[in-house]
Amino acid sequence: MANLGFDFAPDFRPLAARMRPREISEYIGQAHLLGEGQPLRKALEANRAHSMLL
Repeated sequence: MANLGFDFAPDFRPLAARMRPREISEYIGQAHLLGEGQPLRKALEANRAHSMLL
C-alpha cells in the first residue's frame, strides 16, 4: 500500500480486536469459571479446552 502523505497508526486492527483479552488474567468477571482453581481455567491451563456453549 502506498503512503499518500498520511501518517497512519501502525495498528490498523478494529478497536474490538485491539481490546480483546489475550490472557486469562485480562478477563473481568466470570470468576466462578475463570478464577484460580475453577473449571474453565483448569481446562485452559492444561491445554484441554473442549467444545462448549457459554
